[in-house]
Amino acid sequence: DLPPAEWPIRFVIRGPVLFGLAESLRAQRFFEALRSTHLERMGMLMRIGHDGDRVMDTAGRPYTVPTDSAMIREWIARNRSLEECPGAYGASTPALDRAVDTAIQAGAVGACLTGAGMGGAALALCRKTDADAIRESIARRLASDDFQRLRGHDAQPWPEDAAQTAVEENIAVAGAGILPPPA
Repeated sequence: DLPPAEWPIRFVIRGPVLFGLAESLRAQRFFEALRSTHLERMGMLMRIGHDGDRVMDTAGRPYTVPTDSAMIREWIARNRSLEECPGAYGASTPALDRAVDTAIQAGAVGACLTGAGMGGAALALCRKTDADAIRESIARRLASDDFQRLRGHDAQPWPEDAAQTAVEENIAVAGAGILPPPA
């Protein structure tokens, strides 16, 4: 319970609303790309969605997406698709942003966060041939002093073996397959 003097004076909702609308459309487009096995499009949609969640750019600077009226007018004038608009939800953390960026820099087709409200995790869409190198790159990043600083903890870096177990590869087992998207 905040005292009235600490109540917000205004709520900024345009960025989160744009994110929500665009993310809903991105989810539909992702399944369309999945049906047509268009891996690059799936990755692009993941990257755009993460930019809407992002709080830090690849150089470590604060990141925001403009969502003012001028941006909206420019978007309309350029006839840009809504799914290409990241919006500005800002649910990420510097550590999650770095994990996503590390995956992409290591060759992932796309990467994004999931579950940021409960701590979050980074997901990376990879070609099978690149999965080992991407997993190793992420594990090295997780074990680095830089990553621990981004986590905001004074804890020592994770030992290499702990970082290795923090990176999971999701692969289909015998009898499993792609879950078809809803009709």
